[in-house]
Amino acid sequence: MRGPRVAAPPGRQRLRLPRRGHCLCLRRPAALISALVTLFGLKLFFYTVYPSAYRHEMLFLVFILSLWWMIANGAGGRWADKKWMNFVETAGAMFLVALLIVQTFLLTFPVRIHLGGTPYSRSADAAHLLEQPALSRAIVMADFDTLLEPLPYYVDNPLWFARQKRFTNMIWATAPDRHFLTLDDLIGDADRLSRRTGRPIVILSHSKLYPGAHGRFRGLYHDRMVIDPAGVDHFLKSTRLIAKLRGAVTDEDYDVYLYRGTGEQPAKAIASAG
Repeated sequence: MRGPRVAAPPGRQRLRLPRRGHCLCLRRPAALISALVTLFGLKLFFYTVYPSAYRHEMLFLVFILSLWWMIANGAGGRWADKKWMNFVETAGAMFLVALLIVQTFLLTFPVRIHLGGTPYSRSADAAHLLEQPALSRAIVMADFDTLLEPLPYYVDNPLWFARQKRFTNMIWATAPDRHFLTLDDLIGDADRLSRRTGRPIVILSHSKLYPGAHGRFRGLYHDRMVIDPAGVDHFLKSTRLIAKLRGAVTDEDYDVYLYRGTGEQPAKAIASAG
């Protein structure tokens, strides 16, 4: 059982940044320096600060296209022409065109798997569940806060980011005492929120919870989710499973639990969407 991979597994990884786009800037010193500095800066950032995913790395391709457009309009200065520049520039242009063709094909992947019956993400299904009248006012939590970030695009439910100990719509900085989170911490937050607001509390669990489950799962940076059998038993007794939203291509799949607290409880049973 593994925790969700958030954006990409933390640590060092092999990047897919296109490396020959700067060849198109060969005759333009300002553009060439900008391309090289941006390539180096992004690689350094993705290696040491924030682990990258495909969507992050392709920002460099967008940047190169922007440079190419500016070069076509005369920007970037100019170096003296050399015979070998024609070959290198032509090779760079051919590489970029080939790369764009490949990326166009790759962009059809989510559509193709959806037509094949495999969900790309279950966030929309979770949002559909939250749109039911019994849960339209529910506060939503998750065992990794990253699972909550897509939901504001679908619903207006308040989102409690447990590691930040506040309501928000995106991840900022983890509270110093919340790098290691347990299921008891989640239930404690759910109980306090339920008593304070009187609202239902919905918890999304990427981890598969069953009697005897245990492990320590990695989130962003130094964040960990610690699961032990006693915590699992307490969690399962304090909640009710209302949906299993599994089988997605991405890590946006989970089980959906309703806290059995003092807040509002749905008036009727909620059918499983999984």
